[in-house]
Amino acid sequence: MADELLLTISKDDIERAHYRSRRLFEMDRQSEIALATRVGEQRGEQRGIHIGEQRGIQVGRIAAAIDAIRAGITSPIAIAAIAGITEDQAVSLIQEHKQNP
Repeated sequence: MADELLLTISKDDIERAHYRSRRLFEMDRQSEIALATRVGEQRGEQRGIHIGEQRGIQVGRIAAAIDAIRAGITSPIAIAAIAGITEDQAVSLIQEHKQNP
């Protein structure tokens, strides 16, 4: 009888230890997922900011080129230098402006 009680207690201890081990594993896994989510969100936010900045810069350059064209500058080389765009882009903008002044 004492042996049976000892076996029962030992089995309960082992089961409790297994339960605790599984629970710790699950908690660690949830923490890892939460951390990975935060890191992914931060990277996505930084990437979005970078893309937005690049688009803003490009819009600003195009606006500067259009201002130069409206001011009467017709040289693609000059417009490209003023606005920081390529000569091909300047030519395209000049042509667009001629069609839609």
